[in-house]
Amino acid sequence: MEKVYYGGMNTETSLSGTSTPASWDVALHMIRFVRAMHELERCDPKQASGISMQQLKALLYLVQSEGSTVKELARALSLSEARASRLADELTVSGHVLSDRNPSDRRQVRLRATTVGASKANLVFGQRLRALETALDGVSERDMEAFMLVLDRIVVEIEAHAARASAAVESVPAQ
Repeated sequence: MEKVYYGGMNTETSLSGTSTPASWDVALHMIRFVRAMHELERCDPKQASGISMQQLKALLYLVQSEGSTVKELARALSLSEARASRLADELTVSGHVLSDRNPSDRRQVRLRATTVGASKANLVFGQRLRALETALDGVSERDMEAFMLVLDRIVVEIEAHAARASAAVESVPAQ
């Protein structure tokens, strides 16, 4: 199989010593994937009427994480704690989220999706899953296993990089 690398990007940058044409190609494909998923997300509120894109992302996170605090929600969605708190309030008022105080620490509020909120999140998640299943239709089990090994490594490395970047940003005093 002939390897085809994207040549339209200027790889003569300060990163060229650490990058290969193949890594640029993978990065560009990952960006295309993220853009395509974003386009699907853009259509999500139309599928789950009555909630905004940000509310839907919060619901998806709360269902996947089986509940969280406002601080955890803020971090997961890259929001300020104030915005995440307003978002939680909006979802609570609309009946999509319940907030429970931690009995051992009354200051801490735990958020979880209601049945209505979870059903909207699951509807959208199911649509995304079906889109991915369609895209992967015909891929052999062997190729899928190889893809998952590579994808897992990419995800683990990017999560670690994001954690380091987040820690560095949080250690810088506010001005």
